[in-house]
Amino acid sequence: AEILIFSKRMNYRSIFQNDIVSFNEMQVIKLIKEYEKDDKLLENIEVYDDGILKGMINCKKSTKTWEIQELYVDPFL
Repeated sequence: AEILIFSKRMNYRSIFQNDIVSFNEMQVIKLIKEYEKDDKLLENIEVYDDGILKGMINCKKSTKTWEIQELYVDPFL
């Protein structure tokens, strides 16, 4: 959750220029609580971790295809 929130802040803050969303609505604790409330949200998240987290992808199945919802790749790769 922390990596996803950090990534969204880094990538979207300059585009949307809305600190209220970046720092009030997007919160690590809020995201953790969403995952705790509905564990099915975690079913489509894949993580690449070889001791250090290097990537994450969250996909959603729609009719016949998969749709990427969130993507994180460590910027040092």
